[in-house]
Amino acid sequence: PHVRRNLRVVHDERAAAFYALGHARARSGSCACVVTTSGTAVANLLPAACEADRDSIPIVFATADRPAEMRGVGADQVLERQQDLLRSTVRRAADLPPADDRVAALGDLGEVSSIAAAALREEDPGPTHMNLAFRENLAPRRGSRRGVGGARNDPGLSVNADWDNSALQGARYATWASHDDPWTSTTSVNTIDASQIMDALRPSKRGVVVVGRLAPKDVEDVSNFLEELHWPVIHADVRSGIRDVDVVVRRPNAVLEALRELKPDCVLQLGAAPAFAPATRAWLDAAFCAPNVRKVVVAPGRSRIDDDFATSVRVEAPPYMIARALYGQIFPPSKLLKPLLRAGMAADEALDIDGFSEPFIARAVTEAASRHQAGLFVSNSMPIRDCDRFGVPIRAEANRGLAGIDGVVATALGYAENHDADTTYLLIGDQAMLHDAGSLRAVADAHQRRLRIVVVDNGGGGIFSFLPLASNPEGIAADEIVSEEVFETLFGATHAVDFVRLVEAHGLTASRASSASEFERLLDDASLDVVVATPEVQRKDNVAIHRALEAPAVEAARRSMSHNLAYERFHGNGPPVVLLHGLFGSREDLRGLQAELAGRDVVMVDLAGHGASATEAGYSYDDQVDGLLALVEKLYDGPVDMVGYSLGARLALGCKLRRPSSIGRVVAVSARLVGLEGDARDARRRADKA
Repeated sequence: PHVRRNLRVVHDERAAAFYALGHARARSGSCACVVTTSGTAVANLLPAACEADRDSIPIVFATADRPAEMRGVGADQVLERQQDLLRSTVRRAADLPPADDRVAALGDLGEVSSIAAAALREEDPGPTHMNLAFRENLAPRRGSRRGVGGARNDPGLSVNADWDNSALQGARYATWASHDDPWTSTTSVNTIDASQIMDALRPSKRGVVVVGRLAPKDVEDVSNFLEELHWPVIHADVRSGIRDVDVVVRRPNAVLEALRELKPDCVLQLGAAPAFAPATRAWLDAAFCAPNVRKVVVAPGRSRIDDDFATSVRVEAPPYMIARALYGQIFPPSKLLKPLLRAGMAADEALDIDGFSEPFIARAVTEAASRHQAGLFVSNSMPIRDCDRFGVPIRAEANRGLAGIDGVVATALGYAENHDADTTYLLIGDQAMLHDAGSLRAVADAHQRRLRIVVVDNGGGGIFSFLPLASNPEGIAADEIVSEEVFETLFGATHAVDFVRLVEAHGLTASRASSASEFERLLDDASLDVVVATPEVQRKDNVAIHRALEAPAVEAARRSMSHNLAYERFHGNGPPVVLLHGLFGSREDLRGLQAELAGRDVVMVDLAGHGASATEAGYSYDDQVDGLLALVEKLYDGPVDMVGYSLGARLALGCKLRRPSSIGRVVAVSARLVGLEGDARDARRRADKA
């Protein structure tokens, strides 16, 4: 009776396992049990078990089997070692013999409780497996068994299937059967010592945070901690649920593409398997080339999380536990916080998505989910990447751990039916839909249809167009060149499936959108189960579309850094003059010169990385020239004179060369154009101080 309250029949074991995965993703502490028969049915559970293992999602797999004497003898529907099929993915496995007069059933109940506890263990949740042997899989509780007696060369063998229920009696069994509590309750004590993390974070001056998938129970505590930490979050995974927190950098792919020269000294990762955009991955890889950059990883489970081979500290705990332990501790704010947040705001404002493209579809679906307070599930490949780079801040879920495109519809259905929202959107590509089209039957069979599906139909596999082999870059060998025909056959995997007819054949309602306005209208049409979106641009043009959309955001991020130099202005008459200090100085060094220029309109500037512009460190000479010219244009209509020493002299000359109409006379003192090292650097420092 306890099971039947939430029973869901799915007609395919693979889809049933993915349904359970989605069901458990929807709520912290939620766990689904998948019950199957034996043989290949169990093999079909493996893909979902792999995803659950990677993302620490609790699922109990209960599989029927035959007893030991029937394994390895050629019996029908019996794998010789079925009990080991899932062993590499599960937290705990048990191979239970038939409960009869030789095996006390109460012992089996204790093992079942242990299996369930292992799935839900807070510090390391995940899938578990109970392999349940039956002497007769499909026999009634009483009556004859098939194939016994003479067929077993043992005329004395009982042909009755009667179960021995004597073990399932007594006060304890009666108490257990009357409620939902497990036979044995298991408590896991996990004491968190945060001192090691504090020792890693406190010395940092330029710390950053990356956040992978968070369980729903992590979100509030992690958000509160990050608001207090004052470190920029350079990547908040679409599955994190914290993308609207104030310290999260908007459009980080564009920002970090623009600001490659900024370098962190510590990276704190909360949650596992963050799906980085290319520029974010490259920025972190470059950072970890420095010898003293520390990386602290906090994630549940006991697996190694170190795909960049840079992890200094690995904490095996749910992120919310660490967030609570560190909340209230004092850490120095990161010098990268203000410049990165400002660059993110500029990039976000510059992002203008028009035309009916895949980025537009991702933006529109995330907006619809936010507008309707709906759930959102996203397929791997391009949909999750487009939501990450072009969507609005909203929590989504995905089978991102292993980046597979199998079982997406079934997972999304399980997620939708256990989610608080009345409706959940699924954004899925055409290839992923073809992989799991059989699960459309389960969607149609739902008692209440809570899943709305958006299929991006671009005629094949779009993500491979982003790989170098799609463009045949210069310098590759002749035998490495891939023809367009071969590429389309092997990677594009083109198809001619009519998804509207496919969906309708399963008893669902569907419509196709071929324009932006039509798509937005269909998204809000609650009578439709599926919207098939056919972008206006061809799949092969998708790469150019993505680059063109992000180019203004990258440029805006770059300009935001160079246009925020601290300065001090003294109003006066006569031609204006801008004073620029040396390599190791600040505008304070220029006060004596400003006094001698009394009566002139004077501006003293703190160059990037100096004085009040100290948080602006890390960008190039050209960016600093751009910043100075932008400041001149903001303050004056006509040309200005410039006086610079050392670095300031070089920048003044750069401004004159870049825009001679805006710069009048230039006085350049000690403007060496080569870098200084060792004794020469120390001598320059002493000269600057003098």
